[in-house]
Amino acid sequence: MENCRGDQLKTCIIIPTFKSFQVTSETVKKLLEEQTNKDFDIIIVDCGSEDYKNLKQIFDKNKRVFIIHCNRDLGGSGSFWLGMKFAYCAGYEIFILSDNDCFPLSVDLVDKVVGGVEVFKCVKPKDINRDEKHFAEIGVMHFLTLKRDIVEKVGFPRPEFFIFCDDVDYYKRLGEVKIVEAYYKHNDKISFDPYAFSSRLYYYVRNNFLLLVIDFINSKGLSKVLQISRFFTMLWRFMLPSLISEKTFEYIKFVLKSFYDAIELKFGRESNLKIFKPTFSKNEIFKYDFILSANSKLLENTKFDGKKLYLPFPSYQRNFFSYLRQFLRSYLFLFKFFRKKILLLDIVDYFALVTARNIKFMDYIIRPKPFRNMIFSAVVFPIFSSLAVIFTLRKLIRIKESRYLKKLKEFFDLELKDLEYEVFYCSDRSIHRISEEDFKWLKKSFYH
Repeated sequence: MENCRGDQLKTCIIIPTFKSFQVTSETVKKLLEEQTNKDFDIIIVDCGSEDYKNLKQIFDKNKRVFIIHCNRDLGGSGSFWLGMKFAYCAGYEIFILSDNDCFPLSVDLVDKVVGGVEVFKCVKPKDINRDEKHFAEIGVMHFLTLKRDIVEKVGFPRPEFFIFCDDVDYYKRLGEVKIVEAYYKHNDKISFDPYAFSSRLYYYVRNNFLLLVIDFINSKGLSKVLQISRFFTMLWRFMLPSLISEKTFEYIKFVLKSFYDAIELKFGRESNLKIFKPTFSKNEIFKYDFILSANSKLLENTKFDGKKLYLPFPSYQRNFFSYLRQFLRSYLFLFKFFRKKILLLDIVDYFALVTARNIKFMDYIIRPKPFRNMIFSAVVFPIFSSLAVIFTLRKLIRIKESRYLKKLKEFFDLELKDLEYEVFYCSDRSIHRISEEDFKWLKKSFYH
């Protein structure tokens, strides 16, 4: 594919959008107008929504903005994949990947990340509202910056994940990501509701298990046995919110479906999902024993009557022993918060919630059943999770690299091989079919 412009810039920022053109346009405007570095293009990827129509009107005269649109909903991971594939074919040398709700605060943010990749393999700036330590390990697509030669080694983000965990997987393949001294703000939203369940929760659970499947395939000898235990602990963890859900048994069935779909290597979008909404009582006040947060920034310089506790959000552990250490620490939370009253600032480890007496979260008051939940979380669920993993063990052991690639090619042939998309501002209209040659990138990304 030829370069889109004769005056091709070497840096591009790839931003997915889906039914949120107002947020996207605000982010793009800030990047175009406020950054001291002007030597970059912006590639907006709209898969499956009507955002592109409004964005075309907003940026009609701007030659640095390209909009890719296809009618098929590929999710955030598919949008990053499509945007990066297009940008690579267009000849860019530096790729910056970012969610559409990440607003740059430093006017030299682009300068800092572009300068950073000249020294380090890949970099990202700092979220002013977050402790960046675990983000450098587990990954977020927040101005993540890498060079062309790195893309050639690790490939593109996985389109088969649809949403969630594509960033975690990409960080694992990239290795260490350095944090540079530039700042942005991410408009945090609850990724999924632990008290109900939704389509977003399905992808979060399924894709976390898909990551374990990939690790299991790549492991050998005794490491495979250790990886199996991770399936057990993760299934246990994901079932815990059922104890504070209004639909306990439906929630468990929902999590099991996500787990089995991962074992069956179901990729992409899942259309047949049942969604429940919570209906907790509101605006009640009670005295609390602990204040919990997954974000240390929320607790800085605040005493809360001396009652506070920072609980790191569970990160994706790189080896079994660190995973086991974190699990044992979490297990102790069942006893630490037994019958306690908690003010919850954001989502934390579920072990800290299920055996509490009262939880205030946003406008909701949740009243778990501490004695029942202690029995289920400490005894029943561990046994149940073990049996569920044993039941699927034969299928799990049969998952080889060749089987994963076969399923991946089936997904590619069904969803992506004949994908057509429009590119606006690159020319009046440009249609580019994804070729078999491009599929080699997907295969290559699996090996890394």
